[in-house]
Amino acid sequence: MNKENIEKHQFKKGYDPKRNLKGRTPMPSLKDVVAKALSEETDTGTVIELIIKTLVSLSRDGNIPATKELFDRGFGKAGQTIEQTNIEQKPLRIIVEDEETAELVDKLANK
Repeated sequence: MNKENIEKHQFKKGYDPKRNLKGRTPMPSLKDVVAKALSEETDTGTVIELIIKTLVSLSRDGNIPATKELFDRGFGKAGQTIEQTNIEQKPLRIIVEDEETAELVDKLANK
């Protein structure tokens, strides 16, 4: 590498046509791209309607994953209940090394 070659490819002070002052063009969000693709019209409705009809058809034929997907998306996933046993009712002990935070914890605990 010689000095002339290096200087030839360096940015110039002030205006330089090689510099992109506006930055990189922002990419569209994946959510927007997917929403646009799913809302496209076909002969029998939108793409999302076709997907739902297909899932319903598969579900009627006994496809458990399709049924699960319909219920999870339509009604939300079922919550998981966890039962705790042998719980001792001891008071919670909080150790705080910062004096300011300790005062704040005391105020909250004594409300």
